[in-house]
Amino acid sequence: MTGWYIDTVSLATSHYACCIGPATITAIHPSPANVVLNVNSITGVTYTLEYKNRLTDTQWLGLPPSTTGTGGALSLKDTNPPAPTRFYRVRSN
Repeated sequence: MTGWYIDTVSLATSHYACCIGPATITAIHPSPANVVLNVNSITGVTYTLEYKNRLTDTQWLGLPPSTTGTGGALSLKDTNPPAPTRFYRVRSN
């Protein structure tokens, strides 16, 4: 695929609940129309895909809808990724 590559993936969380750690991104599937991130989930935990267009942006912006964990894999989708760069994280709470 031309024009897409993954340089670095990093995970960050702002807080931890009692027994919930950061979401684990298991795969990233970019295409010209969207980007899909797969994450492992915990039943009942809510997961939100967030993004920045530049790492120097002050805020992470959420991409609705948030998805409730099932205990299995979840697919979180950005249906409007800009070229050439967007940075992602998954917030769990």
